[in-house]
Amino acid sequence: MTRYFLLLTGLLLHLISCTDEEVCLIPNTTQLKITTKVKQENLWKDSLLTNARLYFGNTPMYQYSIRNSQYSSLLLNPQEDITRFYFQADSSDFSPTGIDTCTLQYTRQLKFISKACGYYTEFTIQNLSYTTHTIDSIWITNPLVNQNINTNHLQLALKQ
Repeated sequence: MTRYFLLLTGLLLHLISCTDEEVCLIPNTTQLKITTKVKQENLWKDSLLTNARLYFGNTPMYQYSIRNSQYSSLLLNPQEDITRFYFQADSSDFSPTGIDTCTLQYTRQLKFISKACGYYTEFTIQNLSYTTHTIDSIWITNPLVNQNINTNHLQLALKQ
């Protein structure tokens, strides 16, 4: 009887230890990080946006409100080589000169993370175009958009 109990216990332990389930703790989305600057006394300084918005997506269907921050982020389209977003420096100004259009062109590459996490898309920015209603200029600070959450990719300089 003890023999069967030990055999059954060993078999159960073997089955439990052979599970193939893994947990993914790594994000599989990548975000484009943007910081804002403003020119003061011929120097570019960090700028806190008090009431700005970013609109992005196909229609655009997503909006990102920026309140009392110089940082913002958005998702790039993993199915296309282009993403267009709209920057509104003052979310109460819907005039044609209150919203700028920015277009990013990039290449995409799938990167394998693990069996549990799957793949993520890594982007390399190739080209950037934008209107200049409220934006003075935009610099690409790092063209590689990957899982590194500490990397800034664009610096957006606002007109005074």
